[in-house]
Amino acid sequence: MGKPRIIIADADESYIAPLQSKFIETFFDKIDLEIITDPLYFQRLFASPQKMDILIVNEAFYSPELQRHNIGNFFLMCEQPSAASVEESGVVEIFKYTNVKEIFNEIIGSSAETLQIKTEMKKQTQTILVYSAGGGDGKTTISLGISSCLAMAHKKVLYIDAEFVQNFQFFLQNKTPISGEILSKFQLGNEHIFSDVQPFIRQELFSYLPPFHAAISAYNIDFSVFSYLIAQIKKENVYDFIIIDTDSVFSDDKGDQIDQADKILIVTKQDFYSVYKTNCMLKNINYSDTEKFVFLCNAFQSEYDNALLDSKSHATFMVNQYIHWIPECEKMRLEELAKIDGLQKIAYALL
Repeated sequence: MGKPRIIIADADESYIAPLQSKFIETFFDKIDLEIITDPLYFQRLFASPQKMDILIVNEAFYSPELQRHNIGNFFLMCEQPSAASVEESGVVEIFKYTNVKEIFNEIIGSSAETLQIKTEMKKQTQTILVYSAGGGDGKTTISLGISSCLAMAHKKVLYIDAEFVQNFQFFLQNKTPISGEILSKFQLGNEHIFSDVQPFIRQELFSYLPPFHAAISAYNIDFSVFSYLIAQIKKENVYDFIIIDTDSVFSDDKGDQIDQADKILIVTKQDFYSVYKTNCMLKNINYSDTEKFVFLCNAFQSEYDNALLDSKSHATFMVNQYIHWIPECEKMRLEELAKIDGLQKIAYALL
């Protein structure tokens, strides 16, 4: 069986580039991908009978005659959202200016049978860093909640608390701290650290590295060991996601973690002080990549003022997701955290 033939036709080269990159990143040499930006060439090509598995075409290139060709999956990119659907005629309309990731996922989802190679390919481990400008914003609850949601979605998840002082065990059944034997492995921090600590990783709803009993500095452990460990784990590609719960201290090591992570979830609250702290922290990083940086408002309560929308707060960022206040969340089990609507939405966006 030959490679699936995919054609993307649009005169806007700058628009095609991200979609083309998604196909190459996901399937590489497993598909035969053709990019067409010249309308005249497109017309000449389809003047003779064509057979392809997927055609993604801008509406400016479209004509009803295209449906006479042997096209497995036909996607029409529309400049304006349409209330009418043409799926009955075998053409699926997609609003062109939807997020590229959503467009790609819709195309791949609709073409699952054609692109059977998708199920044969193992996706690379994704590292998700949960960070905030100050303590008490709920990073740990969000980190554990997202880990739980992803695990309930049948993903293999590893949770790592990379804070100087750790207290996440409050939510776990086994609250026993890390053993003395594994401490020596962290102190060495050599090129075998993952294989050294792997036998000590615990499993409840998801996998996690046991908590330290005292502050990391008390054990004479260099904080950079976490960046080294995470890089090794990601290279092994044994997990779907690594969720990294980190503290608010900004340092060179934190900068390395931000650079290495595939996605950064920045947590804030709705009060003026939280917005101010977040603004100050953002002066230290380039957060222009809206695919990588996601802003979350935690413990939101609609009856209180929302400084995130108040011009007086001068917020330099826009919140992507609000997580409503969760009463007595500290009493919840991991399975209960996985049922929180706001946490589920964040987790599903990562899938």
